[in-house]
Amino acid sequence: MIPGIAIAALITAALALLLVGAGLWRMTQPADRGRLALGFALALPLQPGAFWLVRMPLHHALVGALGTEGVMAWLPILYAPVTEEAAKWAVLLAVFRGVRPTLALPAALAIGLGFGIGEIGFLAERLARSPAMAALPFWMFGGFLGERISVCIMHGLFITPLAFALAHGRGAVLAGLAGMGAHLALNAPILLIGAAPFGVPAEVWQGLVSLWLALMLVAGLAWAIAAHRGAGGRSPLGESDCPECGKRYPRPLLAANLGAWRYERCPCRKWHRVRA
Repeated sequence: MIPGIAIAALITAALALLLVGAGLWRMTQPADRGRLALGFALALPLQPGAFWLVRMPLHHALVGALGTEGVMAWLPILYAPVTEEAAKWAVLLAVFRGVRPTLALPAALAIGLGFGIGEIGFLAERLARSPAMAALPFWMFGGFLGERISVCIMHGLFITPLAFALAHGRGAVLAGLAGMGAHLALNAPILLIGAAPFGVPAEVWQGLVSLWLALMLVAGLAWAIAAHRGAGGRSPLGESDCPECGKRYPRPLLAANLGAWRYERCPCRKWHRVRA
């Protein structure tokens, strides 16, 4: 019998591909999509590769040199920001160096999507090894689904500063370090769940960490889309026609989604119901 986590992972990967892929389709021209597909494909094995080929050997070497106490109590929190971002840089530099600014965000999101889907498979395989987890039905992994889709987007946002820096030909080192710093800022609060400081239960810290992820996701998307639009790029949400003034405008992030319709504000400063 197929473990529930395997089914949940397939659903999660499909939804992430559909969600991010739709945005990439709207942001890009047909001539660019083959390059994006290549970046996506090359990023798929990066997370398990970085884990087994770099992260674990590094960890064993550090434990052998420093032991398991003291600095090793917190040093592992640096593993993912350093090894995972460096792995994504390799694809970005190999496939997208010198791209025009309007392709910077799509390139970063395509790499992040591939990396995130590879990570979904990696985590699902490890969870399936646990008899308790393997016995759960797929609908019990709703939290896994939401978190992993968010992380697929975040992986792209982490390298977006570097993608823009490469497109503009300046500031690549600082931009890469900024992405590592953002990754660390996302991961560091996870330490609070295990430590449960100030007498606050771990469950409360878990909720706060989830809220922190949501805030970073919204802030990162708002910044990245603004930078993309400022460079002359297309909106990932597509465009709408105002039913009153007739002006065509990029769909805003702030809107009420009503199935086949969206309730959103037009540049004429009036709110209208338009087709999604």
